Amino acid sequence: MKTNNLLLARIGWMKFYAGSQKGDERPIGGGGYNIDNIGGEVVNFKNTNGYVYASFSCGPKGLKLERINPNCFSDRLENSTLVFVARKPPEFGNEQVVVGWYKKATIYRNFQSIGKRGWIIAKCKVKDAILLPTYNRNCVIPSGEGSIGQKNISYLYSHIGKFYKTKWFETVTEFVNNYDGPNILHSREEELQSSKTLEEQLELINSASQGFSIDPKTRKYVELNAMNSAEKYYRNKGYSVINISSRNPCDLLCEKGNQKFYVEVKGSQMPIDKIILTKNEVRFINKNKGRIRLFLKENIRCKKNKAGGGNHREISSFTIKRKNLLSLQYLYSL
Repeated sequence: MKTNNLLLARIGWMKFYAGSQKGDERPIGGGGYNIDNIGGEVVNFKNTNGYVYASFSCGPKGLKLERINPNCFSDRLENSTLVFVARKPPEFGNEQVVVGWYKKATIYRNFQSIGKRGWIIAKCKVKDAILLPTYNRNCVIPSGEGSIGQKNISYLYSHIGKFYKTKWFETVTEFVNNYDGPNILHSREEELQSSKTLEEQLELINSASQGFSIDPKTRKYVELNAMNSAEKYYRNKGYSVINISSRNPCDLLCEKGNQKFYVEVKGSQMPIDKIILTKNEVRFINKNKGRIRLFLKENIRCKKNKAGGGNHREISSFTIKRKNLLSLQYLYSL
């Protein structure tokens, strides 16, 4: 699948890329410059008069636009897609993942000076930009040969115009084109809806006297174990199973013949009698009444960076009873 006008750029890891602020002061990783300085990507998703402007490391000679589109020999390339990739902090797995993108973007061959914004190399309208919540940054870019190079950019075409037919390029394109989830560029409170964060809080409350660990690594092992068990369970029953968690407020899509339903997966080191549901999950479940199943994996054991054991149960035709829905947090606007 060929996709013209696509460029991948690796930057440091941040939540909002809207300037230094408490808890999100500077990019993590993203190249040697960020060790002693703060790179321009710190404001890559800051709304400036209806536009967002991008800076990233691409070498002193700028960008080779003909390697984005072989028919481009001008100083700018319009109607492009610029995908930003960052490496997760070590405590969250250290994977390279997609963090956001510009669509209908203008990409320049060389850096441009934009007033107080400084030097930029791409721009797009705010309405055409997506910044993923941290819990939706799950589209992984592999490391090593054939991935993003030392210059922190990755082109579709070689210097002689040969198209790189790379599987992960197709995965990224499909993810970007089909994403229908939250965008924290427009709604920062979506970042507060992270089910991982809320589940960690709930486990802390319920398991304090039992000595269970809720550090991020353990949480990840528990979640992966639950997801793997759910996928295996439904495949053994003859369903085709697609993991849709990176772009939807639900985890799995299962189909067999004319039968189609969604599965919300929850895992825990304890028996499960309560679950955390985000605002988006509640909305999705209510919208798809009769087509939601709940897969619960409980009593998962973690030891030496591995998760195993435990037992599972399924709640079919899961619906939300309003009397059982309890508010744990409120966002209060001043």
